[in-house]
Amino acid sequence: MTDYILYGNLQCLNPTLEEVPPGEIKDSLQRLQSIQDAEEFKSEASFNSDFRFSHGYTKPFVTIEDKDEFIKAIALHAIIYTSLPELNQFIDGLKTWGVLDLIRSNPEQFRVVFQHGKVTLTADLLDDIFQPLFSPEGSNKRTKEERLVFNFSQMLENVEKGKVVEEMSESQVTINLSHILMFATGASEIPAIGLIPRPSIRFDHNTHEERKLSVSTCANILTLPVSEKMTSLEIFQKEFMFCMLNSPGFGNV
Repeated sequence: MTDYILYGNLQCLNPTLEEVPPGEIKDSLQRLQSIQDAEEFKSEASFNSDFRFSHGYTKPFVTIEDKDEFIKAIALHAIIYTSLPELNQFIDGLKTWGVLDLIRSNPEQFRVVFQHGKVTLTADLLDDIFQPLFSPEGSNKRTKEERLVFNFSQMLENVEKGKVVEEMSESQVTINLSHILMFATGASEIPAIGLIPRPSIRFDHNTHEERKLSVSTCANILTLPVSEKMTSLEIFQKEFMFCMLNSPGFGNV
């Protein structure tokens, strides 16, 4: 996408399989890329890859000699053509006041404007991102809330150190900070423009002991039930992991 904005030439694009959005298409392409037997590849690509027709690759038979061309064509469609009208509209907007001319006169200098470098997640970074919405200072509620936030911070440190390992589908999963961020916000990494609205931690005092924590990924809100048992770091972490691992789509998105 960045190269298309910077140069405006679809012919010079060289998309890679890694850039294809996660999903069935990417899984299929990865399987095809791993096939080395010519007959097996021809069978799978020609007869078991119906998505190729909707992605603009219409050869009646796809041979192993076509593999690179095939994967590139499908990748180009998945990355660029599916959103080409929106990209072109964005590029038209850049023509205002000659901005696009300036960009395309100095494309590599402008690359950093459009291509966001991946931010390494740390416990301290996530701790700073989540804003606790505390009760007034000095209140009884505030003391309990501060304890829960402390437990959240300690849990993040345990996750960063690789100390949190959970059972899932008969296998062990080492929890990482991306899992925490995905569970609470729906994003596995920090977007280029940041997380909007800023993620917050809210507290539910009107609850019973068995109440589970909850999240709203649309509003980036993590709601913690305030109970005596949640003041224990061990129980807090256990409850958090239970809710996260049992959330819809965990491990699949």
